[in-house]
Amino acid sequence: MAGDTPDLDAVAVVIASNLVVPAGVLLLDWSIAVLFGVLVAELAVVFGWALVKIPFAAKRSRGTVDRSRLAGLFYRLRGSIPMPGPIPGVYPRNLPPLFGGAVIGSVLLLFVVALFGFVAGGGVTDDEAAAIGLGLLTVLVLRSGEEFLEYFVRGGYREHSAQSTFAPPFTSLLGVGSLLVAGVAVDTSGIAADRGEVVLALLVGGKLLLDLWGLRIEADEDRHGVLARMFGSTATAVDPESIDEPEAEPRITQRPPRGAALVDALLRGLVYGVTSPIAFVAFVGGGFGLLAGGFPAAALAAAVVLAPFVAARAVARYLTYGAVEYRCYDGLLVVDSTLLDAAQARLRRQAVDGVAIDRDLVDRAFDTETLDLEADGPDTTPDFGLPDPDEQPDDGVNADRPRTLAHLSEAGTVVDVLGVRWILERDG
Repeated sequence: MAGDTPDLDAVAVVIASNLVVPAGVLLLDWSIAVLFGVLVAELAVVFGWALVKIPFAAKRSRGTVDRSRLAGLFYRLRGSIPMPGPIPGVYPRNLPPLFGGAVIGSVLLLFVVALFGFVAGGGVTDDEAAAIGLGLLTVLVLRSGEEFLEYFVRGGYREHSAQSTFAPPFTSLLGVGSLLVAGVAVDTSGIAADRGEVVLALLVGGKLLLDLWGLRIEADEDRHGVLARMFGSTATAVDPESIDEPEAEPRITQRPPRGAALVDALLRGLVYGVTSPIAFVAFVGGGFGLLAGGFPAAALAAAVVLAPFVAARAVARYLTYGAVEYRCYDGLLVVDSTLLDAAQARLRRQAVDGVAIDRDLVDRAFDTETLDLEADGPDTTPDFGLPDPDEQPDDGVNADRPRTLAHLSEAGTVVDVLGVRWILERDG
C-alpha cells in the first residue's frame, strides 16, 4: 500500500468475497441459516490464515515481556529458523502471540458459531449444507489467493509483526460478531414482515463497510485508534536491530555440549510445569479426571494440560542456552544462535560487576560449568497503558545485560579472555 490509499487488489478481493452472500441469496435462494453459515465460514478462513501468517512475521512487536519465565525467553530471541525452498523463516519469538491469538480467536469464533447454531436450531438440510460448503469454497479460494500473494509472494511478512498480523481478523471477529448478534435480534424480533431482507441488508452492507473501513485504517499510517495501539500496524511495528559484533575472528568460541543442553532444557521444562501457575490448572484438571475415571484419568488430564507448557519452556530454554555459541573477543562477549543464525546479546568487560562459576546437576553429570556474569542491565519494567504508536521504541539490543553461560567445558578460559579474572577472585 502507498500513502493512505488501500491496495486495489485487496479492495477487489474484499468486494468479491462480500458478493458471495447476496449472490447466493438472489440466485440460489439461500436461507437466513445459510447466510449466517457462509459469514461464519469466511471468519474461520480469515482467522485460519492469520494463524498461518503469524510465525513468519519478521518485525518485532512493541512492548516487552522480558520478565516472563516463558514468553520472555521467546520474545528475546532474534533470528529465524530457515525453511526449505521459497518459504520464509519461522521466528520463534512469534510462538507466544500465535498461542494467544489462537486462544482469543477461538473463543470469539466459538461465539459466532454458537450464534449460527441458534439461527439453525432446527438443523440444516442437505441443500443448505451444500450451499454453505459452496460459499465456504468460494470465499476460501478468493481469500487464500489474495493472502498468499500479498503476504508470501510480495513479501508482506517483512512489514508485519505477530500482533499486526492478527489485528485484521480480530477486528473482523468483533465486528461481524456484533452484526450477527444484531441479525439474530432482527430475525427473532417479529417486528418487520420483511425480516429476511432487513437481515440481508444489515449483514451484507455492514460487513462490506467493516472490511473496507479496516483496509482504510490499515493503509493510513497516521491513524492510531485503540486497536492500533493494542496491536500495532505495519507502520508501527519495530524493525529488528542487529547486534554490534567485531569483524575480527573471536579469540575463543565455546558451545554447550548438545547432550547437556538437551537434558538441561527437558529438566527446566519439567520444573516450570510444576512450579508455574499452570500447575494449579493441571491439578484442577486432574481432580476432575480422578472423579470421572480414577487415577489413570487424573494423570492423563494433568498431562494434557501440562505437556504443551513443559514442551514450550524446554524449547525456549534450548534455543536460549543450548543452541548457541559464546564468542569471546578482547573485552567483549557475544552470544550467537547457531540455529537462528543471529547474534542474541553482547556484554562488555567494563559492564561486568560480578563473576561466579557454579555447577548444577547437569554440569556434574556432563563435567561442565555454568558461568554467571553480573551487570547493571537496562530497566525492563513495562509501561502501564497503551503504547504511543508515533514513538519508536529503543530495542535495547546492544545494551549490557547480565548473562548466564550454561554448561561450558572451560568457563575459566572465557573469564580470562574477557578480562574479568580479578572480579572472580575478588568475589570468590
